[in-house]
Amino acid sequence: MSHTQTDHCIELLRQAAVCRADTSLQTYKWTADDDVPQFDAHSPVKHSCVDWDALKETVKPRIVSNDEMKRLVKYGGNVHDQADVVL
Repeated sequence: MSHTQTDHCIELLRQAAVCRADTSLQTYKWTADDDVPQFDAHSPVKHSCVDWDALKETVKPRIVSNDEMKRLVKYGGNVHDQADVVL
């Protein structure tokens, strides 16, 4: 896996954590062996998960195919300048 792919994956994880953070309550419980409450991983708090099928259908029209990616041509200017990339 290249650095670019790794950076892309890490950026997607960062965005997910920042933009779609789970704000459900996290509960703690006291135990006989600890002086501070411990995280309760078996809490009955309900979490909302993404409907992946619906999400995929929503973004399907925006997917750029591999063939389209291969046709991208950079001309002049800075490689990071979006105005320099055409399809």
